[in-house]
Amino acid sequence: MQLANDIVAAGLAPDAGAAVASVVEQTPLGRLGEVGDMADAAVFLCSNEARFITGAGLPVDGGMGM
Repeated sequence: MQLANDIVAAGLAPDAGAAVASVVEQTPLGRLGEVGDMADAAVFLCSNEARFITGAGLPVDGGMGM
């Protein structure tokens, strides 16, 4: 995982495992995002349930943008 390696290279964590743990700890939902999380948002926006949504951003970030 490149982000974890970048965090280690910047001296912010001793190893990749600690870097990932730190990111998870700071994420309000308490886990890393998965491809399915992004896909679910895209499917929703393509669905009839989103038919009246226009020009809005939909953050899929586990609460990090709060």
